Amino acid sequence: MAKPAYKFTEFVDLLLVALYETDQSDNGNEFQNLEALAATIKGEVPQDWVFDAAKVLEMRALADCIFTFGATHAKISGQGRLYVESGMGFTKKAQESPPTYYHVTVSGSGNQLVTGQDASGVSQTVTQTEFSPALRLLEEMREKIESDNTLAGPARLEATTYANLLRFEVKKSEPNRTLIATLLESLSKIASIAGSVASFIRLLNASG
Repeated sequence: MAKPAYKFTEFVDLLLVALYETDQSDNGNEFQNLEALAATIKGEVPQDWVFDAAKVLEMRALADCIFTFGATHAKISGQGRLYVESGMGFTKKAQESPPTYYHVTVSGSGNQLVTGQDASGVSQTVTQTEFSPALRLLEEMREKIESDNTLAGPARLEATTYANLLRFEVKKSEPNRTLIATLLESLSKIASIAGSVASFIRLLNASG
């Protein structure tokens, strides 16, 4: 893709401002879909920035985040509200001119008010998308498997097949968790992807 429209630090602050605005709505006490909020920000950025931004927001105690199969959700914290209300970082510019940086204004109920002419591609909800945390981890596994020189041809093919099966199950409305557990047990024995598998298991547990 082309050069990102923002620096990563700016994108994090833009996402936080969007989260702050939903917090001011009637349903502001609910966790919000960060992918849906990111879709309201004008300009393109790498798809994995939402996941990375959520980790930064949580690490800096600006928001509480939940990472699940379907998406990344967050709720702004008290520290996050103070950060935005004090106009820290890029939040001051974002609040001074919302139409410059946002396609729409999202309320906590999911309603959207179009503020610009470029919002035709904005979706009100984001379900199991190509940039969800689970699929991102599976793509990471696949890339590591392909570049793992310690795996013999048959072993690499088997591992790739297992990763593809996981991807298929995750994208289903009702994944077969027994099959997923079996596949993960086999993949966890491969040293190069053990960390990714562990992260995937944490997502599985978090999703209930």
